[in-house]
Amino acid sequence: MLKITAIGNLTNDVELKSHEDGKPYAILRIASDRRYRDREGNKLTDFISIKVRGPLAERCAAFAYKGCKLAASGDFETICFAE
Repeated sequence: MLKITAIGNLTNDVELKSHEDGKPYAILRIASDRRYRDREGNKLTDFISIKVRGPLAERCAAFAYKGCKLAASGDFETICFAE
């Protein structure tokens, strides 16, 4: 299992959603600038999506806002879309 810690700025306000069973969740998206630039001197930014569930999702919706600095730690999962 792969663990990841990501630090960055929240790209938009948190929207609290609910599963069909009523359990809350939220998708957070953070932007993190890399420490180096590409060959042309441009800054490189990574965008990371984070899913939080339950009481943590409710706390994020209550206190996190667009532009705030966030640190997230958890399991890393990749999603592949079939073409």
